[in-house]
Amino acid sequence: MHTQIFKPWHQKLYNLIEKYDTITIFRHVNPDGDAYGSSFGLGLWLKSHFPNKKIYITGKDEGTLLLYFFPSDFVTDETIKQSLALVVDTANKERISDQRYQYAQKVVKIDHHPYSGNYGDYEFIEESMSSSCEIVTEFIRSFQKEPLSYENARVLYAGMLTDTLSFTIASVTSKTLYLAAWLLESGLDVAQIQDELFLQDSNIYDYVTYLRGICTVDNGLVYAYVSTEALAKYQLDFNQAKEFVNVYKSRKDAKIWVLMIEMPDGLFNLSIRSRNIVINDIATKFGGGGHKFASATKNLKFEETQQLLIDLKNRL
Repeated sequence: MHTQIFKPWHQKLYNLIEKYDTITIFRHVNPDGDAYGSSFGLGLWLKSHFPNKKIYITGKDEGTLLLYFFPSDFVTDETIKQSLALVVDTANKERISDQRYQYAQKVVKIDHHPYSGNYGDYEFIEESMSSSCEIVTEFIRSFQKEPLSYENARVLYAGMLTDTLSFTIASVTSKTLYLAAWLLESGLDVAQIQDELFLQDSNIYDYVTYLRGICTVDNGLVYAYVSTEALAKYQLDFNQAKEFVNVYKSRKDAKIWVLMIEMPDGLFNLSIRSRNIVINDIATKFGGGGHKFASATKNLKFEETQQLLIDLKNRL
């Protein structure tokens, strides 16, 4: 039975937050549920726990999950210059949505991705944890026994749910489920949240059907190229289209699966996933990176995508 969790860096971060009157929270570009959830989840808790502080969540609002969360705050340069910046769910500085994080007096990195370069004055990285929302929830749980507000718990649970594919990936542990259970004490309706996050509009449903029909299967490697014409047909932008790479996960013969989205300039952005086979080193070779079993890269020529596929085949 898990009890209240406490790690030394929790107190260090808490003490740091106490020193600043202004806190700015940043996330990565093209935010997924975990980026949205961890930034808003941390921000909402800080607002309730430190009512006299000024708390701002910044970043470009985009993607299919945007409407499930909240609009980000307008933040001036001067405000950021006076603040402590907390950057969540972002492995490297190039992917931080608002590059003005550099103006802050101090920068804190809070992340669960494999280490990919220093950009913070303080870095709290938990690679073994399934999501940044899990990290944030554990941090909050160190200082609060009673349930969170409904909205605070909802955004953190949504981020956990999306980043773990409904708690089905290998990094989910008993602690993950314990923290999720604590969030449920806030009165969350898990069935409603599941529907709100995963039910699909007809264009998305048709797109997913299309993806199943165009894939190539090669001895455990499943991949598909998605053209700009297909994006137009299904009324999707790249950020929406790439989110459905895991449509191939349910294939019994799939060991590694790749979705390659053509951009307007003719280059390709890739999302790569695997079933417990290390792939992030291959993504890094082609200018990308990510988790061991979930990575991405971008701006590849067609010939480069072909070489990447060869490398993945050799890995298998």
